[in-house]
Amino acid sequence: MSTRTKSRPGFTLVELLVVIAIIGVLIALLLPAVQQAREAARRMQCANNLKQMALAMHTYHDAFGRFPIGALIVDDGSPWSSNRTTWLARILPQIEQVALHAQVNYTNNSYDTSNPDIAKIEIAAYRCPSSADDPRTTTTKETAPTDYAACVGHAWNVGGNDINNRGWGAVIGPQKGKGIMAANGDMRFADVTDGLSNTMAIAEILHGKWYSNNSTRPSCISGTLTEATDERNGDSWLISKYIDVFFNTQYTPNPFSPDCQYQGLWFNVAARSQHPGGVQTALGDGSVRFIAETIDLNTWRNLSNRDDGNVLGQL
Repeated sequence: MSTRTKSRPGFTLVELLVVIAIIGVLIALLLPAVQQAREAARRMQCANNLKQMALAMHTYHDAFGRFPIGALIVDDGSPWSSNRTTWLARILPQIEQVALHAQVNYTNNSYDTSNPDIAKIEIAAYRCPSSADDPRTTTTKETAPTDYAACVGHAWNVGGNDINNRGWGAVIGPQKGKGIMAANGDMRFADVTDGLSNTMAIAEILHGKWYSNNSTRPSCISGTLTEATDERNGDSWLISKYIDVFFNTQYTPNPFSPDCQYQGLWFNVAARSQHPGGVQTALGDGSVRFIAETIDLNTWRNLSNRDDGNVLGQL
């Protein structure tokens, strides 16, 4: 009596390879969509951060009748020993950080020792999720960084004006600069004659990015420099050691030219982000706009100046 061997159904090697290839193609097709969805969520959170800060500045103005100063730099022997607490520190109560605000020393001029523990505290609202990685080494992480900076307009010093002074006279004292913010600025709503909806207040920067250093302002502005390793953008939300919390509009967003500074006075820090194609900004009226990096330079500068009277072009 003969017996038949029953064949068992299964995949051949070729069929298995085809299935694996199909799965690989599907993953390759889905991965960009997943990444785009994640970036969209990060960008939305970043926009919410900017919105929160812009509204906090309005609440601050309601309480004090003016926008917060950019950073406290006073004529006290050497401005390097100024307190230098920033606008980000001053709006802490307006972003529901009252307890942290109460711990900040706003009077002691030993800025590097008066707030050492507070300076290390990370604040989620001051960090863009798309720029979460910290490029600083463990030895340089003395302070918690910020991914956002205030706009001093189309100016090349932290006083928000173009006073051609190698000394600190260009910064010390209340300034009426080109933008809404400045180192010791005391701008009010009434000073923004171009309109709050036509004037930029805050934008993204890339914290931890090395910028160039040079001894002359024209070279600094040109951007034709080599990289240095002594300063960092956005190094601290609390203490403006150099130009951590300001940007200007010498260049359009995300330029190829490196950021640069000299003695913490002359500077050229551009708005930059990890979002593809541009940066997010908060206008003086509290609205948030995504600005393409292809924006016309004159339009970008007009958007940053508070009282130039120029009509904005296409954003």
